[in-house]
Amino acid sequence: MDSPKPSLLTNLSFLLQHQTVRWIILISASFLLLFVQANQSRIHGESIRYAGIARLMADSGEYTTLRFGQELNHHGPLLFWLTAFAIKLFGPTPFAATLFSRLFGLGCIILAG
Repeated sequence: MDSPKPSLLTNLSFLLQHQTVRWIILISASFLLLFVQANQSRIHGESIRYAGIARLMADSGEYTTLRFGQELNHHGPLLFWLTAFAIKLFGPTPFAATLFSRLFGLGCIILAG
């Protein structure tokens, strides 16, 4: 006698009961949304200005002063330093300019998940 085979929906609901599978799905989906078209992303608004500061920092090697026409003392330097490092590593591309913002976004998704 043949026993009835479980349906796809039953198998899927059984799989989603496992915490590890849910984490894998969440991280994979987040990674795809944040990084698939990272090199073609359009930077606009204040992001252009901040990427310019990081590029100036990477080109000049002056990491202690955050300047781009005016003082930006109300911003912490960590993101600028990390973006300058990414620009030195990958070149002045949109991917490099937004790499650490995307990684921090992925970290927030993981922390909130």
